[in-house]
Amino acid sequence: MQTFISTASMLFALLLAAHAEDEIDESHLSVVSAYEAFQAKFGRSEIRGSQSYEARLKIFAKRQAEVEAQNTRGGSWRAEVNEFADYTEDEFAGMLGYRRLGGWSTSQSSHPSPRKLQSARLIAESIDYRKLNSSSWVIRQGGCGACWAIAAIGAMETHAELCDKREPRRLSMHELIDCVPNPKNCGGPGGCVGSVFDLAFQYVQDLGLSYDE
Repeated sequence: MQTFISTASMLFALLLAAHAEDEIDESHLSVVSAYEAFQAKFGRSEIRGSQSYEARLKIFAKRQAEVEAQNTRGGSWRAEVNEFADYTEDEFAGMLGYRRLGGWSTSQSSHPSPRKLQSARLIAESIDYRKLNSSSWVIRQGGCGACWAIAAIGAMETHAELCDKREPRRLSMHELIDCVPNPKNCGGPGGCVGSVFDLAFQYVQDLGLSYDE
């Protein structure tokens, strides 16, 4: 009798283990399917089974789980898998990491300070920025390290839409990339190789900025 119970217990344990393995396999296949759809959408070229593929698949699975966890928690925003979902930490480090060097520019401008103008205006109690056209204008920088220019453009376009009742217009990011001087190599030598948004704001305050036409 004792032998029968031991055998039955062993069989039950094996069945549980097999069921768990099936669930793991299904979960893995689901991640693989999602990653291959991701590859097709964003033009990835890693070959299934290669070391690079397996490494990026592991990163993708982790990021996908983070997205699902955020959306399960709920809140005022939802996460989505985007083209950065299989980036390594080194690849992120090459795109991020703003460090402002030195102080603010001391050059003088004939334009009045926005802080001085603000006191003369009626400030709204609340604003839903999601309703602004400029909030939906997404710029993809690709391999150009122009996050400094994109950040400056986004801030100025939003501010212009809030303050001007006319139809909002896109501002020229390319003018900032091509024309903003960076003599002290703050954040990089300038352009697509890196700079800081402080210099972009100073350039626009001194010289203005073209529309993106």
